[in-house]
Amino acid sequence: AEQKKLKLTQNFNNNWLFKNTKPFYNQISPGCQICGQGKWSCLFITGKCNGGCFYCPTSQLNDEPPTSQNLHFGTAEAYAEYINHFKFKGVSFSGGEPLLFFDRTLEYLKEIRKSCSPDIYIWMYTNGILADSEKFEKLAEAGLNEVRFDIGATNYKLDKIQFAKGLIPNITIEIPAVPEKKGIIKQLLPEMINAGVTNLN
Repeated sequence: AEQKKLKLTQNFNNNWLFKNTKPFYNQISPGCQICGQGKWSCLFITGKCNGGCFYCPTSQLNDEPPTSQNLHFGTAEAYAEYINHFKFKGVSFSGGEPLLFFDRTLEYLKEIRKSCSPDIYIWMYTNGILADSEKFEKLAEAGLNEVRFDIGATNYKLDKIQFAKGLIPNITIEIPAVPEKKGIIKQLLPEMINAGVTNLN
Protein backbone atom coordinates (compact mmCIF):
# COMPACT_ATOMS: atom_id res chain seq x y z
CA ALA A 1 0.00 0.00 0.00
CA GLU A 2 2.85 2.38 0.83
CA GLN A 3 4.52 1.74 -2.54
CA LYS A 4 1.24 2.35 -4.37
CA LYS A 5 0.74 5.59 -2.44
CA LEU A 6 4.25 6.79 -3.32
CA LYS A 7 3.67 6.03 -7.00
CA LEU A 8 0.36 7.89 -7.04
CA THR A 9 1.74 10.93 -5.24
CA GLN A 10 5.19 11.24 -6.82
CA ASN A 11 4.04 14.00 -9.19
CA PHE A 12 2.65 16.24 -6.42
CA ASN A 13 6.08 17.83 -5.89
CA ASN A 14 5.64 20.41 -3.12
CA ASN A 15 1.84 20.28 -3.16
CA TRP A 16 1.55 18.93 0.36
CA LEU A 17 0.19 20.61 3.47
CA PHE A 18 -0.20 19.82 7.15
CA LYS A 19 2.77 17.52 7.75
CA ASN A 20 2.28 15.82 4.39
CA THR A 21 -1.23 14.61 5.20
CA LYS A 22 -3.05 16.74 2.59
CA PRO A 23 -1.84 16.45 -1.00
CA PHE A 24 -3.45 18.79 -3.49
CA TYR A 25 -3.36 19.59 -7.18
CA ASN A 26 -3.58 23.15 -8.60
CA GLN A 27 -5.32 24.71 -5.59
CA ILE A 28 -6.81 23.90 -2.23
CA SER A 29 -10.03 25.33 -0.84
CA PRO A 30 -9.64 28.03 1.84
CA GLY A 31 -12.00 25.92 3.95
CA CYS A 32 -9.62 22.95 3.68
CA GLN A 33 -6.71 25.18 4.69
CA ILE A 34 -8.50 26.50 7.77
CA CYS A 35 -9.61 22.98 8.67
CA GLY A 36 -6.06 21.67 8.39
CA GLN A 37 -4.86 24.45 10.67
CA GLY A 38 -7.49 23.46 13.26
CA LYS A 39 -8.88 27.01 13.28
CA TRP A 40 -12.49 26.28 12.46
CA SER A 41 -15.71 25.21 14.09
CA CYS A 42 -18.19 22.82 12.48
CA LEU A 43 -21.79 23.44 13.52
CA PHE A 44 -24.14 20.52 12.97
CA ILE A 45 -27.23 22.60 12.28
CA THR A 46 -29.50 19.53 12.57
CA GLY A 47 -29.21 15.79 12.86
CA LYS A 48 -31.85 15.16 10.21
CA CYS A 49 -31.11 14.42 6.55
CA ASN A 50 -33.04 13.55 3.41
CA GLY A 51 -30.12 11.93 1.56
CA GLY A 52 -29.97 8.32 2.69
CA CYS A 53 -26.33 7.87 1.63
CA PHE A 54 -25.06 4.35 2.25
CA TYR A 55 -21.74 5.66 3.54
CA CYS A 56 -23.19 7.94 6.23
CA PRO A 57 -22.19 6.78 9.73
CA THR A 58 -25.17 8.26 11.60
CA SER A 59 -28.92 7.70 11.57
CA GLN A 60 -29.85 11.20 10.28
CA LEU A 61 -33.46 10.72 11.43
CA ASN A 62 -33.90 13.36 14.15
CA ASP A 63 -33.79 17.12 14.20
CA GLU A 64 -31.50 18.09 17.05
CA PRO A 65 -30.39 21.49 18.31
CA PRO A 66 -27.35 23.01 16.59
CA THR A 67 -24.29 21.32 18.07
CA SER A 68 -20.52 21.68 17.93
CA GLN A 69 -18.07 19.59 19.98
CA ASN A 70 -21.01 18.13 21.96
CA LEU A 71 -22.08 21.65 22.97
CA HIS A 72 -25.64 22.71 22.11
CA PHE A 73 -26.25 26.22 20.81
CA GLY A 74 -29.93 27.07 21.09
CA THR A 75 -29.42 30.57 19.72
CA ALA A 76 -27.31 32.03 16.95
CA GLU A 77 -26.05 34.65 19.40
CA ALA A 78 -24.67 31.96 21.73
CA TYR A 79 -22.83 30.32 18.84
CA ALA A 80 -21.36 33.63 17.65
CA GLU A 81 -20.13 34.27 21.19
CA TYR A 82 -18.44 30.85 21.14
CA ILE A 83 -16.77 31.65 17.79
CA ASN A 84 -15.47 34.96 19.14
CA HIS A 85 -14.24 33.42 22.40
CA PHE A 86 -12.05 30.88 20.61
CA LYS A 87 -11.12 33.26 17.76
CA PHE A 88 -11.98 30.74 15.05
CA LYS A 89 -11.01 31.73 11.50
CA GLY A 90 -13.70 29.62 9.83
CA VAL A 91 -17.14 28.12 10.38
CA SER A 92 -18.87 25.32 8.53
CA PHE A 93 -22.52 24.33 8.60
CA SER A 94 -23.14 20.61 8.37
CA GLY A 95 -25.69 18.08 9.52
CA GLY A 96 -27.83 16.33 8.73
CA GLU A 97 -28.84 18.55 5.88
CA PRO A 98 -28.66 22.33 6.45
CA LEU A 99 -31.15 23.07 3.65
CA LEU A 100 -33.84 21.04 5.46
CA PHE A 101 -33.81 23.81 8.06
CA PHE A 102 -32.94 26.67 5.78
CA ASP A 103 -34.24 29.50 7.98
CA ARG A 104 -32.16 28.23 10.90
CA THR A 105 -29.04 27.94 8.75
CA LEU A 106 -29.55 31.45 7.40
CA GLU A 107 -30.13 32.84 10.90
CA TYR A 108 -26.84 31.43 12.20
CA LEU A 109 -24.98 32.61 9.09
CA LYS A 110 -26.32 36.15 9.43
CA GLU A 111 -25.47 36.30 13.14
CA ILE A 112 -21.88 35.23 12.50
CA ARG A 113 -21.53 37.91 9.84
CA LYS A 114 -23.05 40.48 12.22
CA SER A 115 -21.15 39.61 15.40
CA CYS A 116 -17.87 37.97 14.38
CA SER A 117 -14.76 39.02 12.50
CA PRO A 118 -15.60 40.24 8.97
CA ASP A 119 -12.89 38.03 7.43
CA ILE A 120 -14.17 34.77 8.92
CA TYR A 121 -14.54 32.13 6.18
CA ILE A 122 -17.90 30.32 6.14
CA TRP A 123 -18.88 27.23 4.18
CA MET A 124 -21.81 24.82 4.07
CA TYR A 125 -22.08 21.11 3.32
CA THR A 126 -25.20 19.99 1.45
CA ASN A 127 -26.53 17.13 -0.61
CA GLY A 128 -28.22 19.79 -2.75
CA ILE A 129 -31.56 17.99 -2.98
CA LEU A 130 -33.45 21.07 -1.76
CA ALA A 131 -31.24 23.61 -3.55
CA ASP A 132 -32.94 26.37 -5.51
CA SER A 133 -32.05 29.84 -6.77
CA GLU A 134 -33.91 31.68 -4.01
CA LYS A 135 -32.04 29.88 -1.24
CA PHE A 136 -28.64 30.45 -2.81
CA GLU A 137 -29.36 34.10 -3.49
CA LYS A 138 -30.12 34.53 0.23
CA LEU A 139 -27.03 32.57 1.27
CA ALA A 140 -24.84 34.66 -1.04
CA GLU A 141 -26.37 37.89 0.23
CA ALA A 142 -25.69 36.78 3.81
CA GLY A 143 -22.03 36.14 2.98
CA LEU A 144 -21.52 32.40 2.44
CA ASN A 145 -18.01 31.88 0.99
CA GLU A 146 -18.21 28.26 -0.11
CA VAL A 147 -20.69 25.45 -0.63
CA ARG A 148 -19.75 21.78 -0.70
CA PHE A 149 -22.05 19.44 -2.60
CA ASP A 150 -22.18 15.73 -1.85
CA ILE A 151 -23.19 14.48 -5.29
CA GLY A 152 -23.11 10.90 -4.03
CA ALA A 153 -26.51 11.67 -2.50
CA THR A 154 -28.00 12.58 -5.88
CA ASN A 155 -26.63 9.72 -7.97
CA TYR A 156 -23.78 11.96 -9.17
CA LYS A 157 -26.02 14.57 -10.79
CA LEU A 158 -24.67 18.09 -11.12
CA ASP A 159 -27.88 19.98 -11.91
CA LYS A 160 -28.33 21.56 -8.45
CA ILE A 161 -24.87 23.15 -8.58
CA GLN A 162 -26.21 25.68 -11.10
CA PHE A 163 -28.05 27.47 -8.28
CA ALA A 164 -24.75 28.35 -6.59
CA LYS A 165 -22.81 29.21 -9.77
CA GLY A 166 -22.03 32.91 -10.00
CA LEU A 167 -23.30 33.53 -6.45
CA ILE A 168 -21.05 31.58 -4.08
CA PRO A 169 -17.32 32.25 -4.69
CA ASN A 170 -16.11 28.69 -4.10
CA ILE A 171 -18.04 25.59 -5.13
CA THR A 172 -16.64 22.26 -3.99
CA ILE A 173 -17.75 18.73 -4.69
CA GLU A 174 -17.15 16.77 -1.52
CA ILE A 175 -17.73 13.03 -1.63
CA PRO A 176 -16.21 9.94 -0.04
CA ALA A 177 -13.77 7.98 -2.18
CA VAL A 178 -15.91 5.12 -3.51
CA PRO A 179 -13.64 3.01 -5.75
CA GLU A 180 -16.55 1.74 -7.86
CA LYS A 181 -17.43 5.34 -8.79
CA LYS A 182 -13.96 6.39 -9.94
CA GLY A 183 -14.91 6.15 -13.63
CA ILE A 184 -18.01 8.30 -13.17
CA ILE A 185 -16.03 10.99 -11.34
CA LYS A 186 -13.39 11.10 -14.10
CA GLN A 187 -16.09 11.29 -16.75
CA LEU A 188 -17.81 14.16 -14.92
CA LEU A 189 -14.71 16.35 -14.52
CA PRO A 190 -15.32 18.50 -17.64
CA GLU A 191 -18.98 18.91 -16.65
CA MET A 192 -17.92 19.93 -13.15
CA ILE A 193 -15.79 22.73 -14.58
CA ASN A 194 -18.67 23.94 -16.74
CA ALA A 195 -21.00 23.80 -13.74
CA GLY A 196 -18.72 26.20 -11.84
CA VAL A 197 -16.99 23.73 -9.52
CA THR A 198 -13.73 25.16 -8.20
CA ASN A 199 -12.58 22.27 -5.99
CA LEU A 200 -12.98 18.52 -5.68
CA ASN A 201 -12.38 16.97 -2.27
